[in-house]
Parts: sequence; structure tokens; C-alpha cells
Amino acid sequence: MAKTPNAPRNFAVMRVGRKGLETTRTPAPASISVAGRNVAIIVQDTLPPSVPTGLTATAVSSGTINLSWNASTDTGGSGLAGYRVYRDGNGTPLIDTASTSYSNTGLSASTLYSYRVSAYDVQGNESAQSSAATATTQASGGGGFVLTHNTNVVISGSGFGTKSAPIRVADFGTAADNTLDSQWSNGQPNAASNSYANLKNRSFNGSGIFANTLSGSNIARPHAFAAKVLAGCHLDLNNGNGGNNVMPWIDFTKVNGSYLTGSYYVRNDPAWPDGDAADANYKKLNYGSNGDPYLAPNWYCTGFGGAKSDQTWAYNDDMGLNGGSASLINPDINGHSNYYWELGMGDFWAGWIRVSFNIKISNANDGFIRIWEGNRLVLDYLGPTDKYPGTSRSLGIEGYNRTRGTVQWRYIVDACMDYSPSPGRWFATNSATFFSSTIIEQFPHYDVATGSAQPLTPKQGHLSSGVPIFLHYRDEVLGNQVITGYSFG
Repeated sequence: MAKTPNAPRNFAVMRVGRKGLETTRTPAPASISVAGRNVAIIVQDTLPPSVPTGLTATAVSSGTINLSWNASTDTGGSGLAGYRVYRDGNGTPLIDTASTSYSNTGLSASTLYSYRVSAYDVQGNESAQSSAATATTQASGGGGFVLTHNTNVVISGSGFGTKSAPIRVADFGTAADNTLDSQWSNGQPNAASNSYANLKNRSFNGSGIFANTLSGSNIARPHAFAAKVLAGCHLDLNNGNGGNNVMPWIDFTKVNGSYLTGSYYVRNDPAWPDGDAADANYKKLNYGSNGDPYLAPNWYCTGFGGAKSDQTWAYNDDMGLNGGSASLINPDINGHSNYYWELGMGDFWAGWIRVSFNIKISNANDGFIRIWEGNRLVLDYLGPTDKYPGTSRSLGIEGYNRTRGTVQWRYIVDACMDYSPSPGRWFATNSATFFSSTIIEQFPHYDVATGSAQPLTPKQGHLSSGVPIFLHYRDEVLGNQVITGYSFG
């Protein structure tokens, strides 16, 4: 008599009987006994592992899809050996792997792929295939483009709105020194008693410095790609043309429901004395209807505080102050007071700060004004933005300051402003997830007409040449942010 202790759950017993070789399959007891001389006991795992679940497929570039799934379990006793990945119904697996993830490379761009996964054990038993997971690889260029400064990137798609003219861009190195870029409609000061103080383009030298001979300060550029700086001084006491304002602007014809977007780097002269910041008339954004953004009827956004490092954003409407018909309401629809809405992010006297804005022009409560310093929202107004008569409008960046002198300079780099019926803006970031990005740069761009493509010219500062980037189209309407990412790199 023979004993087989600790037998597995399933086994086959073969013996020589009256009719020859006979096979019996039976569940295994704790031990077995078989009488007779001619006996063979063969232990065999015949049960496959469980079917893999939770299969996902994610396109990460134009040529790669990443797969992942939940682990299977083996119930037959021989042990789980691995998984087989199948694609597009092909009966031959792409790969056998012990991992619960797989990166399928070498694929075609803009192509739909379907995947299933099975599990197999040491005895070779294979489970049924999982439910299918599909993904479409990104468009050609996704995952293969390496950003080089000042190169064109073509983005195609639909639903981005239409546009009749390109974005207005200033001081990207195209305008001659001592001029105001022709993309701007006008700017101040333009008639200062010392012409050097007028708002003009100036060049950074080979070391990236603009040496200001009037203030005596050396201004370092905000990033390595900056070639020009738009600079002007609050010099004279007479009017904006002499120095009340340091402000470039665009003129446009208002269409209710359209949008104004823009961004720029800005800093003030480090020799500007502390204490001026306590003046509540340090303007940052000006919207007017009289051929000059700072002439009533108009509204403006301003930063002020008790010290340079304690700037608070606010908004105001001069028509309301003068008893006229104001466009802005106080408080706004969200209950924000016009004063002390949000502390600023940094000190404009200590270094460069990126300011960006998005405005919806409306005579109803769906209008808005949003301003960011860097990636931080510092002013968020919701309500009417334009109830003024007529349709001639102007929007200026920076603006008025009360005190004057040879050191009250403002410096602007990479300034762009855009008037469009589309609310969206393009951003370049260092993450495929917009809100996980630590670097966010707004692109000067054309809006993309439905079903068409236009070139973008990246002029970013923090994103270095040659690094992978991600492009996002961000549409902000009443606080709802719809973000679509396009990865390059």
C-alpha cells in the first residue's frame, strides 16, 4: 500500500483494469490508499487563474500607450506565473509579463488601439481574457516635439472660437530701440521734459542688463530669452503725456460678450523710495471709453498698501466716484468689496512678477475681471464690466502713480494683449495636469478657428529651451475651467 500525503486539490489516478488503462479524476482527500501492484499517481493543476480586472489604457504620446490592471489569483495550486497582453483581437500575445503594467511603444499617431489581458499559471493554464480597454494615441508631434525658443508649434482642433486678427504683442525684440511697438495703439509718457523718460523699447545688453542712465539702476532681464524691455518714468507733474501714467494700451471697438486677455512681466525700479506704495493710486489695469484708458468714464484695478511688500489688489470705477453711471458694482455678485480684495503675491520693487488677466466685456452680471500674479488669483470680480455709452474702448496695462521723480520707473517685458470673442487662452506648463504644474506660461497666440490650425510662437521665460512642455487650452467662464492638454516632448 502506498500513501501520498498533502495531495493537491485535483489529481488523476490511472490504473490497469480489466479494460486496460483507466483514469479517474477526483477531489483529493487528506491522504489516499490504492490496492494493487500496477498503480501510478499523477498530480495535476488544471484550474486557470482568475481573469484580470480593472484594465486601463492611457495614451501618453503619439507612439506610446500605457496599460495597467489588477492582479489575478491562482486557485489551482501551481502558482501564478504572469500575464499575456493582446492587442486588436490578435490571438498572438504582444508580451508575457510578470508585472501588472505594460508600456506599448512604437505605435502610430492618432490611432485607436484595443487591449485585453489574460493570466496564466505555472502549469500553463490560461484564464479568459479581460474586458477590453481602448485608447487613441496623440496626434503627430505629441511626445516627439522638443521645444526650441521662437519656433512655431501648430495646434489644431475645434471649439476654440474664431479670430480675425493676431494677438497684439509688444517688446519681443522686433521693435527698434526708442520706439513703441506698432502693435500698441498708444502709450504714455510720450512728451516728458526729458525724452529719455518716455515709454520706449530698450535693449538688454549682452549680459542681460538694461543700464538706466536716469535712475542709475541696472535692471536684469526676467529670463534668458528677453531681448527688449518697455520702460518709462513717472517724471513730470503735468499730465499722462509727461509722466502721470506709465502705460501702453490698445484701442478697440467693443462687442458685448467678447473677451480681453493678456500677460506681461513687470517690475519697478529698485531705487523707487518706500512710502509711495501707501498711495492708493498705484494703477495696474485701466479700461476707458474716451480715447485714453485713464480718462473718465473709465474703471481701473490698482495695488496699494502700507509698504512695497504689502500690496493689495482692488478695483474702482471713476464714474461711480463722481456720481455718474458706473459700470462696476460694489460689492460684486460674489460679495467682494472693491477694496482689499486680495493681497499681492510679491514686491514689484524687489523683482519681476508675471501678471496676467482675463476680462469679459458685458453690460450684465456675467461679466468678470480676473487678475493673476504668477499662478495666484489676486482679483476676481464678477458683475457688469461695461455700461458706458458708445463702442470705442481702450485697455492699458500699468498706469497712474501720484509721486514723480527720476527713479519712478516701470519696466515691462513680454507684454501681450488680445481682444477676441473667444474666452480661451493657451498655456505652456511643465505638467500634463494643469493644476499640478509648477511653471505656467501664457502663450502669445492665435485662437484656433473651428476645424483649422494656426501657428503659435512660444516666447516663454521659465521654460528652458529643449525641455518637454505641455500645452493647455484654458477656458474661463464664470469660474468654470475647461482644460485640454496637448503634450509635446
